[in-house]
Amino acid sequence: MNRTSTSAKSDLTLIALLSMLLAVFILASCSTRVERETNKEADVKDVIATTEQPAVTVASLGEAAEETYFDLIANTSNCLGEDLWIGGKIESAKKLVMTQTGSTSLQKVYEVKELTATGLHSNNSYTLLNDAGTLKAVCDESGVLYIKLAEGPLQLVSEESTKPLTVAYEPVLAVNSEDGKTGIWSCK
Repeated sequence: MNRTSTSAKSDLTLIALLSMLLAVFILASCSTRVERETNKEADVKDVIATTEQPAVTVASLGEAAEETYFDLIANTSNCLGEDLWIGGKIESAKKLVMTQTGSTSLQKVYEVKELTATGLHSNNSYTLLNDAGTLKAVCDESGVLYIKLAEGPLQLVSEESTKPLTVAYEPVLAVNSEDGKTGIWSCK
């Protein structure tokens, strides 16, 4: 039987080689991770750069009540070919909300419901869907109820058509608005 032995030098060389390979793999994995984090930071900066336009107050209804009805005229003639009369109801409800301290309390909130729209020239009737929360009811500290219109879509559903028509409000920057309009409507 032959006996094979290795020298102590070759054992040390093998350990040194494996240690160097391990160090290279660790450095490679760390540098890749840093690149991914910098890409995420760049994406976050892009999201922060796009700011949402504030909602426009379209009606002030005086003192808040449990149930309030309202009427508005939307200048949609540029995209629908006619303006819309919008009617709806605002109902108050008590909802459980979390305060800044972490405790919960019941607060009165106002919800826009039962929205309808009618074409002023054609007299076409629509149900108006506000799923995106484009129309909101807000009450201030003094008890005055406001209807606010934010950027976003509203869907018009007619009795005859199965496919809804989307109208979206788009605010216009105050610098560019020469005719006093705060926004325009687009239709799809």
